[in-house]
Amino acid sequence: MITIVRTGGFAGIRRHWQVQLDSAKDVATWRPIIEACPWDEEPSAMPEADRFVYQISTVLPDEKRSATVPEQHLTGAWRELLDRVRDAEHPGKGHEAD
Repeated sequence: MITIVRTGGFAGIRRHWQVQLDSAKDVATWRPIIEACPWDEEPSAMPEADRFVYQISTVLPDEKRSATVPEQHLTGAWRELLDRVRDAEHPGKGHEAD
């Protein structure tokens, strides 16, 4: 399972996205992007005022990972993971309003 919870922002509206990994094929499809994320890196700066913070967690058969990522650090593999989870939960929906 992959879970992403976004909190903070100016209005403080909480958003939640989740993908259930039901088969070995699902895990194999998602594992490369999960492993590409810098799970062990500490953000170089604290979250900025009125910006989002993302709680990202993954549960695979052989491991669990979690990270807190301030919006300004949601780049590269983190951004790709977020976009793919949102696409999987709401196929065809754009991200601009999220």
